[in-house]
Amino acid sequence: MSGGRLTVKVFAAGELVPPFESFDAVSGGAAEMYHAIEHYWQDRSRAFNFFAAVPFGLTASEMAAWIYEGGGQALWDELAAGFNVKPFQVGNTGVQMGGWFNRQINGLADFKGLKMRMPGLGGEVVQRIGAVTVSLPGAKIFPSLHSGAIDASEWGGPWNDLELGLYKVAKYYYYPGFHEPGTALSAGVNLKLWRSLGADDQALIAHAMAAENARATAEYNARNAAALETLRRKHKVDLRRFPDDVLRAAGAAAGEVVGGIGASSDPLACRPGHTRFEAHRGYLETIRREGSLPLHGPLPPGRGVAQRRQGAAGACVGRNSMQIMLPINPAKQADARNRRNRREAPRQPKAIRLRCRGRSGCNSRAAGRYEHSIGRFNS
Repeated sequence: MSGGRLTVKVFAAGELVPPFESFDAVSGGAAEMYHAIEHYWQDRSRAFNFFAAVPFGLTASEMAAWIYEGGGQALWDELAAGFNVKPFQVGNTGVQMGGWFNRQINGLADFKGLKMRMPGLGGEVVQRIGAVTVSLPGAKIFPSLHSGAIDASEWGGPWNDLELGLYKVAKYYYYPGFHEPGTALSAGVNLKLWRSLGADDQALIAHAMAAENARATAEYNARNAAALETLRRKHKVDLRRFPDDVLRAAGAAAGEVVGGIGASSDPLACRPGHTRFEAHRGYLETIRREGSLPLHGPLPPGRGVAQRRQGAAGACVGRNSMQIMLPINPAKQADARNRRNRREAPRQPKAIRLRCRGRSGCNSRAAGRYEHSIGRFNS
């Protein structure tokens, strides 16, 4: 796209810095760009979770709508600028699977004492329903399941999971992935470097990121379907759905966890008047209520869990509303949708076509090696 003016040298996770240190490497200028998922940076601010995935939260299409058209990018820019990073969305895994288990989950009691790899807010949710969580980079999941160091692990979806060979070391494959209904992949550029670039190069990079976001998300959707068929037919994977009591408990726990961010005193997650928590929650409620975008979830949405939380002095206080994805009567759902449509006809969506030249990195993304990779620009 730049005619050779801009090039990127890619270092795999662990090659230049350890996997979980790529953010600091870019923030401090040791590298110019990382490729990861924002929830790994929640020890800096829990607000980073809103730009990765929230349990029972935004799906892939909803996340893209919020980032590009709902004000999400501006909030993300403001958050990351405090760490000398300019962030971009560069893909989405779509609705993830619930994970690989070496123990049957017949009810909520089976989560008690379960050792499970799950990062981010999803990890906090499964902790609240009884699990013991650990955070591991992708490369350590297979050996940890094989040795028995952990009982279960989520990773991505069928495509990534097949490439890692997780079916070889775990007996049961559960769904839905309530913890990450649409996980955004991200790239962060050193902010000082970004500001030193000309407007033409900034526009080129931004459009390349947007093109990769669209292409990668489509690729996940296509390859996940094919990989799931391979796992079921060729490898005879035991595919199971989480019991309803697990999903209900997880939904209630998700409401508490996400609501806790809204009631926190973290100034980066919550500040009076306009907060990342309130913006994310408000957009979720609007898009689900109005039905302007399709919900590509594993199950239709059920009733939400709503509560008011009183925060500490100076904290933002807001109503937390998380939708629990449980089956409902489709006839009633259609009737409610028809009543809404009679009140207000939905706006017609715009069709935008993106083309992306060059597919470097696709194979590494499939194997999961995209995680925490970093790069250097040459111009």
